[in-house]
Amino acid sequence: MRLMPRDRLLLADVFLQRYMTAGQILGLGCYFHSLSRLNERLRALFDHGLLLRHLLPLAHDGGPVIYSAAPAAAPIIAGEIGWDVAQVRRLIRHGSPPTTLQHCLRVTDIRIAFQKAGRSAGIRMEWRPELLCRHRYRYRADGKADWSETAFKPDGYLRLQGGSGAARHLFLECDLDNVSEGRIAVKLSEAYRRYLELGLFARRYGGDGFGILFVTTHTARRDRLVRLAEQAGAKNALVTTFAELEAGGALGTIWHVPGGHSPASLL
Repeated sequence: MRLMPRDRLLLADVFLQRYMTAGQILGLGCYFHSLSRLNERLRALFDHGLLLRHLLPLAHDGGPVIYSAAPAAAPIIAGEIGWDVAQVRRLIRHGSPPTTLQHCLRVTDIRIAFQKAGRSAGIRMEWRPELLCRHRYRYRADGKADWSETAFKPDGYLRLQGGSGAARHLFLECDLDNVSEGRIAVKLSEAYRRYLELGLFARRYGGDGFGILFVTTHTARRDRLVRLAEQAGAKNALVTTFAELEAGGALGTIWHVPGGHSPASLL
């Protein structure tokens, strides 16, 4: 099989997102504009052992086919993203539980929503998935002699740039209501705050501040997350639901903020 540059980029993208459906790949708008041509190419990549296919657990007949990178694609992917082949192959073979599969698909839905809104508004968007955001580092807490090691792991990063205005830096948290509010509070009050105060964000992303986007399942959970962010002192948190995201668009007035009485927009 002769691989085109587009095939290599697609394989790397599927690997970094972990899982994607054909509809999502089409929705990205940067690989194919015809579903039939896309399906033909995906079938060819599958037949040559470069993609794996999955179905959602308990999905009825006719559910979408989900694609992930196959171990044979590791050298191609490593060449595209500059990683070690063994590292890529290890992540592919490790796999993910069903809950992670669903989470990955929803993260891609959010990415697509931002790309669609950005194209309509003339906003340039940079996207980094979790695997490219993951940052393991060592730090020493105040008053402690020993060093601690931790990993900064948002679900994604967005950089929005429109016209001559300043860039907006945003980290994404895709919330499926299956993480305890206590863990979220710690992430807001400790992980994100420490990453900013230690200067790690500035060195890695070139900005002096960021927002934290939560997209969640329903309005009751959304309102609890807003209150949680307020209690944690995370004034840079912005929360919406998947329904609001679909109805109002990623750049619409859909983001609920701590202490705010009405939704706001990102720009």
